[in-house]
This record gives sequence, C-alpha cells and structure tokens, in this order.
Amino acid sequence: AIQSYNYGGGYVGYVAGKGKKHTFNLAESFAREKSGGKKVTYTNPIAVAKNGGWRYGYGNMFYVELVNQYLTVAHFDNATAQAIMNEALKYQGWKYVYGGSNPNTSFDCSGLVQWCYGKAGISLPRTAQAQYDATQHLPLSQAKAGDLVFFHSTYNAGSYVTHVGIVRPEGRKLEVD
Repeated sequence: AIQSYNYGGGYVGYVAGKGKKHTFNLAESFAREKSGGKKVTYTNPIAVAKNGGWRYGYGNMFYVELVNQYLTVAHFDNATAQAIMNEALKYQGWKYVYGGSNPNTSFDCSGLVQWCYGKAGISLPRTAQAQYDATQHLPLSQAKAGDLVFFHSTYNAGSYVTHVGIVRPEGRKLEVD
C-alpha cells in the first residue's frame, strides 16, 4: 500500500500478479518497466547505499524504505511483555492443532500468538503471514522477550511466512508442541 501511494493503483495489480507481496525488487522492476529502463541520479542516502545513487525515472522505487525510516518500532513496557509471557507459558507443552486459536481447541502457532497478545490488550491478525505483515520488523539481534519471530518455508508454501513464535526472556522461542 505504501509503494502504491507513490506509483498509483497500477502497482497493486502488478504485485497481485507477482506473488501478492511487495518487495524492493518488485518496486524496482515496476519502475524499470514504466520508465523504459531510464535511470536518473538520486543522491538520497538510501539509494547511495543500495546502488550508488540512482533510481528509475518513474516514481520512486525507494519509497517504502523512505517512509519506513520514520516509522518507529513499538516497544512494550516490561509489564506488557510479562503479561504476554505469563499467558503463553500457560500453554507450553500443549498439543499443536492446526487452526487452533483458543484453550478450548488448543493452538497453532499464530493462534497462540493472537490469543496471548489479545490477553495483553494487543490485537493481531489470525495467521502468521498476516501477523508478519501487520508488525514492524527489526533485526533478530534486537529482539526482546515478548517480541515475535517469524519463519518461512517450514512447509511447501513458497516464500510465505508459515510459522511464528514468541521470544522468551532467555532468547529462545516459545511454541506449542
């Protein structure tokens, strides 16, 4: 959606036909096609670091990166992180049930995450991919207890996010068995 604000509605259809998920490479190829391959000098530090300082002459393929630098990662206070962990630890060792989303059904990975965050007053979507799409991303090295960690390709689903866990205080992932 952010890149579409820069390129216009045609980009939404372009992404839909190429995997349904924005990437920088898609933004770059869209701009290359629309500009006929014409490059222009672009000295923004993000562009300089990525390719030496140019962009294609249609829209701005760096738009998402430009916007993201001003978005901040929401940090939970210790009490919220503790509430998430306390709820999650109640279900440690429970059987993994695909599609499970509450204590009556048991849980799958994203169901457990949605339930535990919900109990702490934080609304998240239902699936691992949707949770990934709805959250701000940071390097794993910066993850703290209560943060989410995402995985892709845990089963044959292409590049979609297929698994999510909650980072424990000692840095391990908490999940249902």
